[in-house]
Amino acid sequence: MMVQDVEPAATVQRSDLETGDGGPAAADAAAACECPPADCPPIQKCLCPPAQDCTCDDQESPKDCPPAEFKCEEQGAEPAKTAKAADSAGGAGGPAGAPPHAGWRSSPHVAATSYKPGLRARQMQKGVVSYGAPARPRRALAKLLNGEPISVAAVGGSITWGEGAENVGQTDYAARVFAWIRETFPKANHTLVNAAIPGVPSSYFALCNRWHVPEDVDLVVFNVNDNVDGSPGSGMRLAHERLLRKLLQYRNRPAVLELVFYRYPAPDFTLGGDLGSQYRYHGDDEIGVLAQYYHTPWLATRSLVWDYLQETALDPKSRTGEMVGMWATTDDGDHPSDTGHGWLADLVIYWMQQVMDDLVRHPLEAEDEEEAQAPLSLPMYIGNFESKSNTCLMGTMMKDLVTAADPAFKWVNEGTAKKPKWGYVSTQPGSSLEITLSTNVLEGQEAGYNVSLGVGHLKSYEHMGWWEMTCVEGCACDPLTRNGHHVTPEKQSQLFHAMALVSASDTCRLRFTVLDETESGEHKFKLLGLVISEAADMVVNTEPEEDHPVSIQYELGKNGTAAEFALGGI
Repeated sequence: MMVQDVEPAATVQRSDLETGDGGPAAADAAAACECPPADCPPIQKCLCPPAQDCTCDDQESPKDCPPAEFKCEEQGAEPAKTAKAADSAGGAGGPAGAPPHAGWRSSPHVAATSYKPGLRARQMQKGVVSYGAPARPRRALAKLLNGEPISVAAVGGSITWGEGAENVGQTDYAARVFAWIRETFPKANHTLVNAAIPGVPSSYFALCNRWHVPEDVDLVVFNVNDNVDGSPGSGMRLAHERLLRKLLQYRNRPAVLELVFYRYPAPDFTLGGDLGSQYRYHGDDEIGVLAQYYHTPWLATRSLVWDYLQETALDPKSRTGEMVGMWATTDDGDHPSDTGHGWLADLVIYWMQQVMDDLVRHPLEAEDEEEAQAPLSLPMYIGNFESKSNTCLMGTMMKDLVTAADPAFKWVNEGTAKKPKWGYVSTQPGSSLEITLSTNVLEGQEAGYNVSLGVGHLKSYEHMGWWEMTCVEGCACDPLTRNGHHVTPEKQSQLFHAMALVSASDTCRLRFTVLDETESGEHKFKLLGLVISEAADMVVNTEPEEDHPVSIQYELGKNGTAAEFALGGI
């Protein structure tokens, strides 16, 4: 789990945020200003101060005030402050009678931010497919306008991790959004977490979300366009719904934003699938239906770029070349380029800005809280309820389940205090450790069905040996044997999940044994945790005979040195 470093600071005072002009509030009040739009050149727009700026203490009506000041700027530029707004920026509040937070766009912090959108507002409007129900986003983003800290988590796979970005942690979309929050609202100690794991689908996060996403999260940016089988009613879509339901029921009733990256169909753009439609060839629509069902915001790059693609644009003068640049390459249409990451960030930031502008016009009210706290509807897919039990037993959650262990097994943190990598480690052949747990995860169902058990273990290019898991009491399974030695050119150490089918039981005792076999010359085995599927006969990994990589712990950086990622805190 990657956490953006944020320096603690004092809470933002309203005087830092509520002064000046800008945003739709100013536009709505333009008619009340002495601002003649005809004086603006054709290619520019005229910005008026809020109507309250036209009110004078010594005059009876706004029309008797001195002519309001206006300023012209090029279309698409950042909103400019009027003279009065500039004078009041950073002061003790906006003009008398102005709505709360009316001047947030004119805060000095907004002017000083390094963020520059790569898209025009009209383009970004296309990418915001649905705003969903307003209550949860308004509750979350009102904290920023009030100067309070906010907790934001980006949940996803390789795209959210930063695949395709030139500088992961700086130019990927999540890092850009986090940077905008820090720079625009810098005086609060925000919690900004990148909880991405490359190549991991919804089925993993549906089991392990609470291990990655803070319990007090206010906003979740959710980008898991599952890599396998996005068809209606598929296992991945069912898992996507269960994960969505779990996130929506977190303690703070967070806003959950569905951010969908359109996967380029093929180099020649001919792949349409059974639907005969390139536009619908992947699972975007199924994610969109879930977003509509649960009234969550839905942002989609498909809607953003479709009219501009070379293969779909009617106007040959459209921005086709630029729009194709959203992908890393059209041969690898699964991941955005650095430009594409910028556009994903544009969509998220634009959506946040619109929600905050709505709060200017319509301040937070009791109905927002009532709506956010309302219970969820029944699952869209019949009977697809989320698991109530803790099925992701990683790190310290696994430690409490150990019922017997040889002295050779040690509880070890091989990371740091900030990025811990806890697990049980033994280097002694023949040593064993036993864990007792319930594999009966379905409430109200009698034991006897099978569940998929994922054994989290370390693979590395050095020190590792073979190990075996057996079911010794209360449950049944075939022996699971794995080799921890894993040679790659990059000399990576990775957490893998080895999959096994285990019978459901209220009391299942598992034994892990270090074997004599080795290919590295050593015998290290590190057990990091267990993941149990939340549905009968569901296999978390689609290829159970192969270990499923979950996170990279160490990878050679561009300069040849080891860069620590420690995804998921492992």
